[in-house]
Amino acid sequence: MDCRDRIVSQDYVEILVDYDPAFIREFAPQAASCFQPLGDGLGILYVSSVYTQPLSISQYRYTYIPKCYGLLQIGLGDVSYEQTGSFRAQNPPLSLTGKEVLIGMIDTGIRPSLSVFQREDGSSRILALWDQTDESGISPEGFLYGSQYLGDTLYRERLLIGSGQPQQSRPLKESGPAQQSTFVQDVRQEQEDSQLQELSREAQYLENIDRNLDTIGHGTAAASAALTCAPDAYLIMVKCRQAKQYLREYYEIPSAADAYAETDIMTGLAYLRNISDKLGLPMVICITMGTNMGSHASHSLLDRFLTSLGNRRGMSIVIGGGNEGNQAHHFSARIQPQGDRTYEDMEINVAENTQGFFLEIWGSLPAIYTISLRSPDGEEIPRIPIRYGQTQEYSFIYSQTVVRLDYLLVERASAQQLITLRFGRPLAGIWTIRVYMEQTDLEGVFHAWLPIADFVNRPISFLRPDPYATMTEPSYLAESMSVTYYDAANGSFAIDSGRGYEEDGLQFFGLQVPDLSAPGINVDTVLGKRSGSSIATALAGGCAAQFLEWAVTRQRDPLVNSKGVRNYFIRGAVRESGQEYPLPTWGYGKLSLTGVFDVLRG
Repeated sequence: MDCRDRIVSQDYVEILVDYDPAFIREFAPQAASCFQPLGDGLGILYVSSVYTQPLSISQYRYTYIPKCYGLLQIGLGDVSYEQTGSFRAQNPPLSLTGKEVLIGMIDTGIRPSLSVFQREDGSSRILALWDQTDESGISPEGFLYGSQYLGDTLYRERLLIGSGQPQQSRPLKESGPAQQSTFVQDVRQEQEDSQLQELSREAQYLENIDRNLDTIGHGTAAASAALTCAPDAYLIMVKCRQAKQYLREYYEIPSAADAYAETDIMTGLAYLRNISDKLGLPMVICITMGTNMGSHASHSLLDRFLTSLGNRRGMSIVIGGGNEGNQAHHFSARIQPQGDRTYEDMEINVAENTQGFFLEIWGSLPAIYTISLRSPDGEEIPRIPIRYGQTQEYSFIYSQTVVRLDYLLVERASAQQLITLRFGRPLAGIWTIRVYMEQTDLEGVFHAWLPIADFVNRPISFLRPDPYATMTEPSYLAESMSVTYYDAANGSFAIDSGRGYEEDGLQFFGLQVPDLSAPGINVDTVLGKRSGSSIATALAGGCAAQFLEWAVTRQRDPLVNSKGVRNYFIRGAVRESGQEYPLPTWGYGKLSLTGVFDVLRG
């Protein structure tokens, strides 16, 4: 079995590592594992399940277990793109259309035959597609699975040969003292042409595909929205494969749900980075997936990788804040000792026939937290002590419910305490989790998050939810432009949009998110009207591509990075007079590309 087979096999698990090669060799026999380096000190270890322990934070570092991410579109939907200032910027005197800028997406794929992805001369707006679900073709250079398809663009040859200029622009001879003979140059060009012909025969092209590369339509809709803002940009799409069964079982995710592993998202990001490097072009990366797993403070290995990318010149990362604002999936509390009462109850309403769910509780320093459980029929599990390195399992006598509990006193990346609970076949009704603070002389703060709506087969919710801190991971990243969304038809904030932390002390790290709000209700796309965070992200990404044309392609600010792009847009945001910003809903205001240039003009 080669690496490609191992990566695809359901019998091989994926472990994210900030790797030490010696540790990897010790952890997994070479004959039963493969390793995919990502760069920046990160990688993915694929290892046979024969050599691994059952997943839990007691057996593995929390950041090493890949999280699962869901899509950020809600339902089907007239909104004008004018609200973003994009169309005005496309016209003179700015004339910004995204020329020589790349837009990268990791999503459900794309439908390349649609006219929105074709230029007037018949060439493609899609530079490349990496289909992680297709093992019939050749994988991209440096990656071990999936198939790469190239669009009919002027950059095709450069992607084929790996470096250098397109054939028609290569000089026959060099000038200056190091000039070589025309004969030597001709021989070299014949060799390169021969190599290019061989690579061309092996390569796969989008124009030869007659099947649908996006059955869900999520990626196609988002991509068309981005290109509406930046019609001359080139699109690179990674069709992300679905998460493996072992991760779905660990997180209690229904088999019918669209769920994507952190590992595959990170390989997709590495692929986008490589193409940007190969072509030397600026890039916008749109993150149109999200999760409720994690500290909600940018501590995952995905966050670390995105931070590294965001610090690169000519890079802009735009991340959607999700659709969890009205789902009642977040709870927060401050425990202030009052006599013997050093606890807080949180109640979860579980619907009939719920398959299961995964719950994370994050507690602030320096307090130590433990829990007890009470089922809807009154059966209680008393206060459960911390047992290091051990998963504790509890079966309820009068129901089929099984709860698996792990305590992690210090989660390495965030330094917070983490408690995870996995509910299997939970009894319907009100579950009560009592969170105790062990100390009586401290004040404690904790947050809890239920899964995103798509990751449960029946509705579950907190009875006393906190609507703030409902933006999904990884939108808390400082090196990105994080966006919520609003209804441009009436100017109101969207009730389903995620929200940032409220400034009342119930936050861990003083985070200021979101950055901006963009239109996200009933937006016109090639597949009809769409709503949700992913569409707002695509609009913001298209505007960022227009801005990178001005900053990098036209050399007005060629060293700008993702945080720099974010700061330009914050300065140009539309704000209501008399309102204090930033807000957990609107951030620093409504996205406005023309507002950016109005500020620059002075």
